[in-house]
Amino acid sequence: MRPDDLHRPLPKGLNLRDIFCLKGSRTINNGYLVRWKGRLLLIENASIAMKRRQTLVLEHFDGRLVIRFNGRDLNYREVRDAKPQPRPSQEQKKAQEKKNGKYIPPPNHPWRNWEPHLHHNCYLERI
Repeated sequence: MRPDDLHRPLPKGLNLRDIFCLKGSRTINNGYLVRWKGRLLLIENASIAMKRRQTLVLEHFDGRLVIRFNGRDLNYREVRDAKPQPRPSQEQKKAQEKKNGKYIPPPNHPWRNWEPHLHHNCYLERI
């Protein structure tokens, strides 16, 4: 070390690659899947103790991903969604809105044939 250099040497156990990366805490779901930025990562050789536990996802600047659980790097593979959800068309959206709206009976429905002047005394006839 030169006398004018005030930098300390790097400690032995310090890994700069793990410091200078994007980190995020994720939960391992019951299918041993971890979500990271819209991607599904399936953990290989998973144990039952991993379900619903927190794990650390590290994304290095070269694009490499590391999943770390209890200080151990896990093997994983990326999987695609089994069934991508189709987007509804405009006609389907309108039909859904109409279906969820107020019920309007058809023209031949018995409610439309009801004549109130014929039924004004119906409660007296029962007595």
